[in-house]
Amino acid sequence: MLLPLGDSIAVPVDIVCPSATPPLSTTGNLIMFSGTHCRVELDALGSEIKAQSRIVISIVGPRGLRILGLVTEADAEELEIKILRVVHKDKRDYPRVSASIDLRYHLVAEHDSQVIQNAWKKGIQEISHVLSWTTPHNFVNFSRSGLQFTDRERCVVGNRIMLELQLPNSSILHRLIGVVVRVEELDEQVRSRSFEAVQKSRAEDTHSVAVRFHGVANSVEEALSRATVEQQMRDIEWRQAENLKRHR
Repeated sequence: MLLPLGDSIAVPVDIVCPSATPPLSTTGNLIMFSGTHCRVELDALGSEIKAQSRIVISIVGPRGLRILGLVTEADAEELEIKILRVVHKDKRDYPRVSASIDLRYHLVAEHDSQVIQNAWKKGIQEISHVLSWTTPHNFVNFSRSGLQFTDRERCVVGNRIMLELQLPNSSILHRLIGVVVRVEELDEQVRSRSFEAVQKSRAEDTHSVAVRFHGVANSVEEALSRATVEQQMRDIEWRQAENLKRHR
């Protein structure tokens, strides 16, 4: 999707501000785009989004763009934003990022009844203590809809797994059910076309495992969405810092 430069545009957008506490989500219209800055008119007046907040603007529609930026001016009606990066929306359902997280998983067996799984999801510690847990490499690729990690050959496509994970900069333990949708041996071809975590895999890792989450609670989806946005912003800031070092 191409955006016209200058004023006099009105493009519907979804707006997420991960810097706010709690994170804010709203809608509006992109009314100016210059390539380095943009301006957004808010649908909900009296927004709590402040200057210097990090923000993500998503053009509504399947072929839209995503603008990652920093709010330079804010009032009840409009936001002025310095554009840090413009990217095409991920071909997947949600954007993916790579980061280190605390993660372990349990392969669901025939004797793991639905009652046991439900009790575990509710946080009953006695259930966790009797399950057999595996800890894969902690540098993973994740999104709101799933994750990918490296490990020894333990999973096959179709396996149902119980996941316990803590997202970056969070002390909250999330419990999710997932289904293994892809398992690939880590040969040179896979490493050359795969995400960063595959290339940082441990010496003992032999396979890449992709998992799609199943039946995720709204609160966990929100936490995953927030974590992906925050990691994207950290990645941008790191790249900008590296570029400044190279040009000094």
